[in-house]
Amino acid sequence: MGMNAVIAETTHIAEQYIKAFGLDTRFWRTFRHGDNPAGLRLERVVIIRPHWRVTFEQYAAFEDRCEAWLSRVSHTGQLTIL
Repeated sequence: MGMNAVIAETTHIAEQYIKAFGLDTRFWRTFRHGDNPAGLRLERVVIIRPHWRVTFEQYAAFEDRCEAWLSRVSHTGQLTIL
């Protein structure tokens, strides 16, 4: 099994999702939206959308970060945005 990631505004939020869904931490890592680990290739990526009031500019920045994470997904992998 390849490496997977849950990505949220904070790693604490991402960790809460991993615990809530009983994901195996040997295969799931947490990242912040703004992280961009060079050279990382992931099989499954789950990005948690900001759930608070954000400005248009903040949401546009979030969408740009999603594009950056998409480039980290392997050609057989999956990206999900919640």
